[in-house]
Amino acid sequence: MSDLLAGLWATADPAVWGSLVLVALVAVVAVRGWWQWRGRALVEADRTAAVEKRFDTVDALGDGLAILGRGGQFTYANRAAAALLGSAAPGELYGRSWHGVFPPEGADVMEREVLPALEATGRWVGEVTRRRGDGAPLVLELAAANVSGGGMSWVLRDASLRSSTERALRLRAERYQATIRGAGIPVVLLDRGRRVVDASRDARKLLAIAEQSLEGQDFCELAVPASERSVVADQLEKVFSNGGTAAFEVSLPAEPERRIAWNATLVSAEDDDEAGAVVVGQDVTGLKQVEEALTEQSSLFRLLANNASDLVMLHEPGGRVLYASPSCNGLLGFAQEELQGKDLYQLGHSDDWGQIQASLGAAAGGHQQRLSLRLRNPNGEFQWFETLLRPIPDASGGVGQLQSSSRDISERRAFEVQLEHQALHEPLTGLPNRTLFMDRVHQAITRGRREGTRVAVMFLDLDRFKVVNDSMGHAVGDRLIAAVAHRIKETVRSADTVARIGGDEFGVLLEFNISNQDASLVADRILKQMEPPFTMAGTEMFISASIGIAFSAPEIETPEDLLRYADVAMYRAKDDGSGRYRIYDPDIDARATRRLEIETELRQALERDQLIVHYQPLVSLNSGLVSGVEALVRWEHPERGRVGPDEFIPLAEETGLIVPLGYWVMRRACEDRRLFETAGTLAETVLISVNLSTRQFEQPDLEDQVRRILVETDTDPDRLQLEVTESELMQSAGRIQDLKTVGVRIAIDDFGTGYSSLSYLRNLRVDSLKIDRSFVDGLGKNREDTAIVQTVITLADSLELDVTAEGVEDEEQLSKLRSLGCDTGQGYYFAKPGPVSEIVELLEGDPSW
Repeated sequence: MSDLLAGLWATADPAVWGSLVLVALVAVVAVRGWWQWRGRALVEADRTAAVEKRFDTVDALGDGLAILGRGGQFTYANRAAAALLGSAAPGELYGRSWHGVFPPEGADVMEREVLPALEATGRWVGEVTRRRGDGAPLVLELAAANVSGGGMSWVLRDASLRSSTERALRLRAERYQATIRGAGIPVVLLDRGRRVVDASRDARKLLAIAEQSLEGQDFCELAVPASERSVVADQLEKVFSNGGTAAFEVSLPAEPERRIAWNATLVSAEDDDEAGAVVVGQDVTGLKQVEEALTEQSSLFRLLANNASDLVMLHEPGGRVLYASPSCNGLLGFAQEELQGKDLYQLGHSDDWGQIQASLGAAAGGHQQRLSLRLRNPNGEFQWFETLLRPIPDASGGVGQLQSSSRDISERRAFEVQLEHQALHEPLTGLPNRTLFMDRVHQAITRGRREGTRVAVMFLDLDRFKVVNDSMGHAVGDRLIAAVAHRIKETVRSADTVARIGGDEFGVLLEFNISNQDASLVADRILKQMEPPFTMAGTEMFISASIGIAFSAPEIETPEDLLRYADVAMYRAKDDGSGRYRIYDPDIDARATRRLEIETELRQALERDQLIVHYQPLVSLNSGLVSGVEALVRWEHPERGRVGPDEFIPLAEETGLIVPLGYWVMRRACEDRRLFETAGTLAETVLISVNLSTRQFEQPDLEDQVRRILVETDTDPDRLQLEVTESELMQSAGRIQDLKTVGVRIAIDDFGTGYSSLSYLRNLRVDSLKIDRSFVDGLGKNREDTAIVQTVITLADSLELDVTAEGVEDEEQLSKLRSLGCDTGQGYYFAKPGPVSEIVELLEGDPSW
């Protein structure tokens, strides 16, 4: 028995044993005192003082001791117990129930675990929690036991110190396990005899050894082929004897083709005489294969590069040349060794440095780049090369080097420059054409805004040139144009731009803060240069010019605006007589000024949502119900009020604004479609009819735009009808067919006023004809108009087309159209065009005619 106690004493914490013994002694004394106290009245203060004196020794203990009576009230507590239970002195606990000591969660533990355990076994050991004064939890170790005669004894201890120590030990063990077992590489821990102590999951997987059979086995027998064990054993022995590290690479015993690189390091604890070793492995099979492949590829690369006609180079990611193919001598004139060590910035033209920097950065990031750049030869001349820059990955997956293949494109580049010149210059005079001129005007305006200076544009038109052309022929006219161009160019500065705008029209751009006086002097000189006769085909010819001048200003946003102002001034100069110039002034042409203002405001109206769509119902003449609506754009100007479509639609057509305007109307009409479909009784699902302009037909992406609007507004294609004029039908037959592939309906607007060929109607898949209101007006009054309407309806019926009559104004016209078999009517008799709210209100009344 003594041996058993000794063993227990050796394995336990002496402080814990001492506390337990002391607690046991205290328990005996406490029970004895309890029996003595039990028979006495609690009100006898002197007897209580005597009992407390007997526990002075117990009161000095570090652990808490408390006695509770049958009712659960404290009858005794030492100072440690009082402190642990939140009282300043033991006396504060006397007579209090244990319920008042614990928060609800602690009291729950007492009720649920402690009291049942005492009733069942007479004792309970565990942890309970109470709250400190600041609300923080305090975990107490509680040993509770029944006391004879009723009640219980408590031994209390602060568990936080033990818990923190245990947590630290547990965390240390878990970290060890996580480090060894969870390492992402093969790790094996060996003792001095080369036996395995522990190993990571990757090591167990690599060696294909079950976990229960790995520990205690000889590392060399597990991980090293028999032919290499003696060498590895010697290296490990040196590590154990001398410390340091050892590295060795071996095949796996079960897989000879796999090569593993191991690195062994001596490890020992301060209180452990037996040293061990940590062996870390890495599967280098793939690396070996990559090295072999790279060696093979390098040999192949050099073979190809040495025999390539293009310039092939290897670079560091920053651009420095590591290798150049022998072709560098024939292409650039450098020897191979002369290029090595240079970088692309040294070889490249300074204008190309930005492109070179961007391409090197992108290639270093793993993206192949193609660029055109100039490289300098030993004579200092530059040659154009087209270069493909490729990243070469290294073993880690990053970019280790760059490879460039460059082809000399100097001849092609010269040809491209020639083509570019031809594209931007007029062939007869060699002057810049309209495209290049407008680009330079744009740059000049931008530069002037930045520097706070003005530029001037001259628009020059030859007077009576048509007479010369018609009387002398186009060949003489061309020679005259070339001669005029030469005289104008000789008059202005070299920094100014003279361009042929078209026909007999020229443009002149004057830069660098031009004043009115400067521009006037230039205009005077040009007009004087026109005064001497031009000799053409042995004949002297006199020709004059009219010049308009316009200056840049903050309100002029585009070069087109500036040229248009100059054009307006030029026409005013022509009105004044031949050989004159005028500087643009808004007062010189109020109509032109208003036209320009409306154009500018129309651009703003598109951006500021000042445009609205009005709708006019289309009525089925068979049922008398609304079958669709035609969308008509209106402009509600915030200051001018309503601007009529006759005023802004032609301007929008001329300036190209009709394109975005037309798409806007189409989108808005498709969006409003749902409101009409749910408003009232319709002849069928509502049809949205929208006009298409000639400019829209010229847009290459017309079909894509229509498809996009249909998808984004969730509109069925056969619910959208696009109205085109007869002239557009003749000129854009192919576009009509393309639109039909989208699935929309096509209607010919104002039918009978143009020159449609019946063959077009037969071959094109149009859906509807709209009879012009001018013919509907004469129904029942004019025999010719009635005959035309009847013919159109008969024609449409034979071609299986719908017919809509525009401009229905009265009951007589409606009755006549019905008798002729017309399908649909539209006009003021049914309803005027109105905003969407009015048309919805009309439909909600379920109208019928």
